[in-house]
Amino acid sequence: MTRIAPFVDGIASVARLAATSDTDFALARRAVRHLLYYGCLLLLDIFQFGATYAPTPEIARMVADAAVHDECARYVCTGGPQISRDMVIRLYVSLRQGVPVKTWALENREALLNVDVRRFITFGVIKGFLYRVHRYAVAPVSTTADGKQSDVQREEKCNPSEGTGDLSTANETDATSKMLATYLDGVHCFDEICTALQLSETALLAQLKSFGDVQIIHR
Repeated sequence: MTRIAPFVDGIASVARLAATSDTDFALARRAVRHLLYYGCLLLLDIFQFGATYAPTPEIARMVADAAVHDECARYVCTGGPQISRDMVIRLYVSLRQGVPVKTWALENREALLNVDVRRFITFGVIKGFLYRVHRYAVAPVSTTADGKQSDVQREEKCNPSEGTGDLSTANETDATSKMLATYLDGVHCFDEICTALQLSETALLAQLKSFGDVQIIHR
């Protein structure tokens, strides 16, 4: 805990904390769990401009309590004129499902000139004004880890590879596809799937195309 504490900056993931402090990842996770248990830190989703957020009813506190606005302005402003309470409320309320942060930031770029977007979103999550809208994938009922015939398998039957390298890559792809099938039940969010399978979101979306009519749910 002594080694990782200096690197807790609200940005670094647990994996990065372990790497930066030259600490074993498993030990770093244990240390973070202890710090979390004793209320020394909070755990948030890693900030991404591709993520989506939406306001909660707690946004009413921002309207009623000027002190909350003052705290927000001090935390998010990067210099220049302090952002007004009306503008803070308008910006939080304009966050919505289906609109990623990058799109929202472009829509409100003039109002955000002196605002650190990451800090603005983080403040809202910490105070309960915002919640992260996660995405979940639901595959057709007939799609299972054992019963699904992937595009890779079909290609191998039609055009068997002569090189062991190509076959190895195909087998790895098919193994990932079978593992992915177990997560397509609407219970596991994209973040969890990407972490478990070590896939980027772009790679995950590409993999999902082989499963047919996969429904993406936001909640």
